[in-house]
Amino acid sequence: MGTSKGRSTPTFSRELADGQVETLKREPLFEDRLLGDIKRGVVLPTIRGRGSQVSFYYAGQKLFGYLPSGEFLTNVKFAFAAKRQPRDPDYVTEKKMGTIEPFESFVDGYEAIKGNVDLHRTRERGGLSAMWTYSHASDIESDVVVLDIEVTFSDRAASRDAIDFVLLDKRNQRLTFFEAKRWDDPRLRAFDAKPHGVIWQLQRYDSQLDKNYRRILSQYGKYVRTMNSLFGQSLPEPTAIDRRVGLFVFEYGSRGAELKVKRHINEMMVRYGSEMSGRLTPMIKDPAGIKPSTLRDKWLRGRA
Repeated sequence: MGTSKGRSTPTFSRELADGQVETLKREPLFEDRLLGDIKRGVVLPTIRGRGSQVSFYYAGQKLFGYLPSGEFLTNVKFAFAAKRQPRDPDYVTEKKMGTIEPFESFVDGYEAIKGNVDLHRTRERGGLSAMWTYSHASDIESDVVVLDIEVTFSDRAASRDAIDFVLLDKRNQRLTFFEAKRWDDPRLRAFDAKPHGVIWQLQRYDSQLDKNYRRILSQYGKYVRTMNSLFGQSLPEPTAIDRRVGLFVFEYGSRGAELKVKRHINEMMVRYGSEMSGRLTPMIKDPAGIKPSTLRDKWLRGRA
């Protein structure tokens, strides 16, 4: 990616350190806790290039990361969980603070840590996590799977520049990147406001895909091979990428909200018809209602 102000910009990576998959397979936290939730589509596994980390996402947040050193980590705000019995009260007095007993391992505190993550669930990320039912590692059959989330191609990219998710069409071995917006997102309403309006976001992402096309395709080939080894599956490696990032609008709460967002989208289509062509998926009130056939026929093959 070149350099900026004398500093090297890391290239996009989805690789792990040698032996990292085999050590992860033997970890009790992975084998006895995470794996079951992954197969049920509750937890989504990904690879993060910086530090060769395997990241496990739950309810829109990173639940755990697994480092090349063979250690798991979690956010401090999720880590503090206390052992409780069914009859224990929900409140504690200051005098009894010393009687609270914390969990001593991630394995023992797994469900309590997930409960802490639920407390920090955000509306957008939490809503999108319903789609992880069709993650690449879940047991639920689908021709189209969620391969990755929150993708950036440079550590200089701001968090707002993380592309929300990537779908892999297994039949066509094709990747498609998607930006997701709740219906009330100001970047959707002010769609042509520079630099953060959704029109400019999509153009910026298209440019990043175009500049890094070969690297992205190569790294996701390695990503798929790694995930196949980790989960004993046979996902096909991608051979192509859709060069136009899709737009997914979701979670409008009422008929009035639906009509309002449709007005925004209609105006956007009128003013930027050629720019928006082939990007827009059907709006969905609740991502939990998405079916595999919807992903295949309407998202990847029937976008406006």
